[in-house]
Amino acid sequence: MRRWVKQIAVVLVVVLTFMGTFSGCKSATQTSENSKENSEQAFSAEDTTRGTGSLADKLPEDFTLAMVVVTTSGGLFQKCAQMLELAGKACGFKVIYDVGAVSPEEQITSVENVISAGADAIVFINFTTDVLPKVAQICDENKVYWAQFLRDVTDEEILSFLKSSKYYVGRAYTDEAAVALDALASLKENGVTKAAIVGPTTGDITTDTRAQVFKDNAADYGIEVITEVRTLTDATDAAEAVNNIVASYPDCDGIFCISGSDSRGEGCIQALQSLGKAGEIKLAMVDFIDGIADQIDNGTVTCAIGGQYPNILFTTMMLVNQLSGNPLNGEDKVLAKMHNLVLKSSADCEAYFKYCEGEDGALAYNEDEIRALCKYFNPDLTYEKFQEVCDSYGMEDVLSRRQ
Repeated sequence: MRRWVKQIAVVLVVVLTFMGTFSGCKSATQTSENSKENSEQAFSAEDTTRGTGSLADKLPEDFTLAMVVVTTSGGLFQKCAQMLELAGKACGFKVIYDVGAVSPEEQITSVENVISAGADAIVFINFTTDVLPKVAQICDENKVYWAQFLRDVTDEEILSFLKSSKYYVGRAYTDEAAVALDALASLKENGVTKAAIVGPTTGDITTDTRAQVFKDNAADYGIEVITEVRTLTDATDAAEAVNNIVASYPDCDGIFCISGSDSRGEGCIQALQSLGKAGEIKLAMVDFIDGIADQIDNGTVTCAIGGQYPNILFTTMMLVNQLSGNPLNGEDKVLAKMHNLVLKSSADCEAYFKYCEGEDGALAYNEDEIRALCKYFNPDLTYEKFQEVCDSYGMEDVLSRRQ
């Protein structure tokens, strides 16, 4: 029996798919209300044919999908939430959120929260692999399917545990090794020979992998890693780290910011500008920030790596297929690896912000393309074809579908 949590450590926000929006965004709220009205009319129609793209089409049973996430109010995770809600609209399921959990204890409480709120499935991002066995145990006990987004698992003991979990469906993750290699290639192209690594604290497999692969392969690109600073939580920390690096290592000519979110990227750029080093010390960074096209054009940033928010779509569709009685990989777990996008010019930025984060609400995948990832709407879908969609994600792929 599902239990109610007595102590709520995070804010639980319940949102119907056709009403889901974010505070402070009035235009988005209005659009969602319009979508809600149109969808209600469509679902009352008699047309229930499959695969036609009609809004009357929906899954055979109603279900609620929950997202456990640190925030939905900005950056990568806001885009993830928007992608999730579009999938809900396309397929016809509810979305709820539990927002704010970071520590393992908080994340466990979040999982219990959404189960108590009626979640049939959970998309989950962990910040440490240690939390995964407990999440698996809770979901197995409550018969709630779950899958990870934006995280891989490499610990053999935990992998074995997840493999034995009946309600763990799988995970979608990004190729973090490729992120580091893309950054190295970009810095080398711009003449960097001595580079520093800056980023958030250690312990997260994503940023740790980026940093380690960068260090392991730097020599092959003619680059020496002179220091690593892993204390950045915001712009102030980032600026302080860059100031200290420049003071301590005057021959530093490159910086790899392994996570530019939470204003870390802005802090790095601000420090370089204040020191008069912008363009002289090259910055390769992960995550897209406001004004990134200008920073690439003026030579401060050699490349920006990101655009990984569709990762949550692949995780979501694993669960949607499972709940609709059409598991993608039979009784085996579903694994999906995708690549990040690499922006190196203002033209790259223009294309991305038109088709993947458009002012008109455009995302990398539209409703028809989302429905094509569900066997209920697309009986021809196979696990191999699903993998091909994940593997092909990139600007070339997006442009081929939009132009």
